[in-house]
Order: sequence, then C-alpha cells, then structure tokens
Amino acid sequence: MTGLDADAAALHLARKNAGPLAVTLVEGLSSTAELPQESFDVVLSSLFFHHLAGEAKRTTMRRAYGWLRPGGSNHIADWGRAANPLMRGLFYGIQLLDGFEATSDNVRGLLPTMLEEAGFEAVEETRSESTVFGTLSFYRGVRGRAAAG
Repeated sequence: MTGLDADAAALHLARKNAGPLAVTLVEGLSSTAELPQESFDVVLSSLFFHHLAGEAKRTTMRRAYGWLRPGGSNHIADWGRAANPLMRGLFYGIQLLDGFEATSDNVRGLLPTMLEEAGFEAVEETRSESTVFGTLSFYRGVRGRAAAG
C-alpha cells in the first residue's frame, strides 16, 4: 500500500495510525509525484479532486491511469452533481471555502467525463449520498487490459 499527500502533517498522522502495516508514504503532489508506472491495482482518492482546478484534475487522472496495472481500477469519492436544489444550496458553502474554480467541475458532474478522457473504461457513478455539505458521489473507472502504447 502506498499513500500520497502533499501535507507532511497528514503523512505524519498516517504513519502513526498505520501501526505495523507495511505502508509506503510519499510526500508530493498528484501532478508531479514520481510513482512507478503500472504498479498498482487500485488508486483511491477521497474528497481530493474538488481541491484541484480543471487541468490539474485532468493531469492527476491521466497520471493515475499510468500508475495502474492493466485491469486496475480508480475509485473517487468526492462532491458531485447536486441531487436536488437543497444539496446544491448546501454545496455552495464548500464552494465558498474551497473556491469556485476548483469546485465547478464537480458540481457540474464532470468527473466521469474527465475519467473517460484520461482513458478509463467502464466509468460509472456507483452511488451517491446526500450529506449536510451536498451530494457526495462515488465514481469508478477501469484501466483497459491492453498495455499503454
């Protein structure tokens, strides 16, 4: 298992909580981190993509595609298209905190399209949950079995 975070304090806490688990923790940005290509079965992010502006989201998704072995899957839990007007209103608070540029792709429901643009197949929203902050969506995309050319 490998964890990636730009926040040294978050990595310190992760090391502390990992206990005896064999975990490699890397400090860096998703857009520039040097992780080995085709070496992971799963890439998972939680409440991360709404912090990135559009092109940074696309870059990170392309990089995640490269980190995955053929047949590997990318799982994203993040804010998505509002399920109803109440959820849209609640998400406005997140946009005020995290910025409209970074969050607009999420609220417009564009993360699945971005996954497809990065090369992922069988992209789907597997579920969504209404929360006090807006609609939390869960997405999955699979790297095709053919090796990258």
